[in-house]
Amino acid sequence: MAKSKKKQISAIAYLATNGNMYSAPVKEQKQLRYIKDYAKAHNIHIVKVMNRDIAGNRDIIRHFKQMAAYIGEKVVDGVIVANLSAISTSLPDAYYKVGIIKEAKGVFISVDEGELCLSDKGV
Repeated sequence: MAKSKKKQISAIAYLATNGNMYSAPVKEQKQLRYIKDYAKAHNIHIVKVMNRDIAGNRDIIRHFKQMAAYIGEKVVDGVIVANLSAISTSLPDAYYKVGIIKEAKGVFISVDEGELCLSDKGV
């Protein structure tokens, strides 16, 4: 039987690394390459790249709300990150950021963890 083709997903690549302002650009370039390899293999089209740089958690939440607005405007289908630990400070914070994207009806993909889903049953 023929393998069915999945619909191509357009996504924003969100780059976030832990480190100082001097090492962050180099680490983010390596991370972008890692994300692009995954995206190519999984039929994901990267439309835009956003960087955390050395911003704090408040700025990251603002970035996620901006990405949710892009999803609401149908500019992109979702967000792709290398791993969740680079963008979150704790487990509740990770759920909050995934929830921002899921509430906008977007797809949240982590290269290390795969597609992250929050069940909206019972809400």
